[in-house]
Amino acid sequence: MFLWRALSGALAVSVCLQAHGMNSALQCSLCQNDLESISHVLFNCWPAREVWEIANIPLPSHGFTDSTNDNLAFLLKVMSNDSVSLSIRMAIPWILWGIWKHRNEVLYAGKQGDLNALVVHAIEEAELWNKLKETQPQPPLGTGLNARRETRWVKPPINFLKCNLHVSWLNESHMCGGAWMVRNHQGDAVFHAREMFLPASNRIAAELRGILWVLHSLSDLHLDNIEIWSDCHAAIDAIIDLSNWPRYHSFLDKIHRLISSFGKIVFKVSSTKANAIARAIAASVTSDGRGQSYLASGGPAWLFSRIEEEKRR
Repeated sequence: MFLWRALSGALAVSVCLQAHGMNSALQCSLCQNDLESISHVLFNCWPAREVWEIANIPLPSHGFTDSTNDNLAFLLKVMSNDSVSLSIRMAIPWILWGIWKHRNEVLYAGKQGDLNALVVHAIEEAELWNKLKETQPQPPLGTGLNARRETRWVKPPINFLKCNLHVSWLNESHMCGGAWMVRNHQGDAVFHAREMFLPASNRIAAELRGILWVLHSLSDLHLDNIEIWSDCHAAIDAIIDLSNWPRYHSFLDKIHRLISSFGKIVFKVSSTKANAIARAIAASVTSDGRGQSYLASGGPAWLFSRIEEEKRR
């Protein structure tokens, strides 16, 4: 969306604002030297130039031009250049986004961010994005990853319990809301819980924290033979294949130590629709401000009709 806005001339820089009839000084507020155009902010202003040097990305022989289209076309070619480090060239869109955010933080929040950290963060975010895009089914390793997502909630097998969980994550500075509910093979709610968590850096970290909380809760309740369903595919993938997710080693190590204490536990990926009850409870923390944590038998009264409807289906 950001790159589309940049190419469409829809970013709030002085040149664009004046073109839309707004009275704005044309001079760049950061360097005070040139017109504040999209190309200037992303490629030629001093923070942008410094970021591109830190990233060590091949630049045009005569430098970036005043054309946003030409500059982005050049970077798209760099992204397909195998001689450039994969982690760097895949991070280019995030570097552009980071330059824009840095400009806004300086102008509107009075923050002078670390440009080296900007590049490191862009590389990390690009790596995370590419992990999320991976769609190859992973083989079950002790636990189990179900490649088929159920479109609606279904009852677990006889002698098994089914636990749906969700962590509501908004952004890295907002409190998270967690919820889980255990139901038996007849579809009856056995227990459910809600929790408020401290902010997490991203959705995967939030969900892994929720899974760790769920495992502690199920262990304390002495529940076993359980299917745990989450609609965060990446979190389940990380549990199955730890080696590809070193960023979350701390969470994953604790999770696997707890898994070993259960007789039979299986992790599966749920569709958002099949996980709607857990999502609704978790969202009550982030959207309704319900910060009280609790554990209760049965299901929540305000979702009774929806639970019964899923049970009947």
